[in-house]
Amino acid sequence: MLATLLCAVALTQHGWLTGQIVPAPTGENGFEDYIAAFDVIREAPAMATTNDVLSDRRQKLKYFSTALNLIRTGNDKPIGDPRSGLTTASPLLELPYAEMAARLFGEEAYVRFAESKSASGLQSILTGLEFAESFGSLSARHHASAERCANICFSEFAQHSRRLSDRDATVLAQWSKTALARPAPLANCLAREENIVVRSLEPLATEPAKFLQSNDPELQPAYWASSQRLSPARLAKTWEPEVTARFTALRQTLATPESTWAISEPDPKSLVNRILPGEKSLRDALIWRTRLRLLRLHAEIIKYRWENDRLPPNLKALPDQKVCIDPRFNKPYEFAPSGDTRSPMYELASGKDEKRITLTEIGKEP
Repeated sequence: MLATLLCAVALTQHGWLTGQIVPAPTGENGFEDYIAAFDVIREAPAMATTNDVLSDRRQKLKYFSTALNLIRTGNDKPIGDPRSGLTTASPLLELPYAEMAARLFGEEAYVRFAESKSASGLQSILTGLEFAESFGSLSARHHASAERCANICFSEFAQHSRRLSDRDATVLAQWSKTALARPAPLANCLAREENIVVRSLEPLATEPAKFLQSNDPELQPAYWASSQRLSPARLAKTWEPEVTARFTALRQTLATPESTWAISEPDPKSLVNRILPGEKSLRDALIWRTRLRLLRLHAEIIKYRWENDRLPPNLKALPDQKVCIDPRFNKPYEFAPSGDTRSPMYELASGKDEKRITLTEIGKEP
């Protein structure tokens, strides 16, 4: 009750970011709560960085409790960016503070696990992931920022997973199952991002050189080479089907099994790849989905360990075989206990070598 009251007060006392981004909050948009939280963090950004001393971490959480509660409140609401007229070159003042917020949830998890409160520690990690998922649904640039936020939370889980109880594992399994049932953040941001890209490309018809210079000076040679010296008006028309085709392809890919996703390194010389989202966004979406599935499987392994006082010798020993199959390759995940199965240490991954993905590592070509 007190936390809700403090959040309500914070929303009525506009900070600088709120005044710039959401000057007229409605109270119904989770994005407003996020921005209000970022305003709290902005007042003392140095305090939001990591500190290894437990007492300092506790003091930091006390200072930023309002910010964390605002994000929790925002997670429970629909989210949308109220700004109109955004382009790919528009400044997004909120981006630096999202990662700071994710680190605070990591700090909170660390303190709770140190206090032997594993359920609270797990909840801090899952709340941070929910924030990353929601924030990443706003645009391609928000999606890239959210990937870094999620990495912080996944790493925190990897650090503390051995401390989770059987009950924690049940909570984690249900949370992961629910999260996987939702569309990937990339799927939710595509419609808005397509509008942003179309709006960004409109100046190509009137001031192409100025447009490219304002977005990326390195694009100019690629622009003239790829345009084949078409007139600006003709060039603008060639972009329309290109934009539609790229976003349509992304939507269609996201609707197919992950084993069919063909992801390659984008050509940096391609003008299309420099402006439109493509392989990089799809790669991030694949990593997000894969890590959610790894969380789900970690939950099953943890439950097995508590029930049998040892790790499973292999994944075939787990009762739920469906979660053991990696949809990227249509075969079991890579699992290896570290020595004696009575030790809680093990490795779990999707894929091998350059295609390997774990909660904390990514191969060169996932």
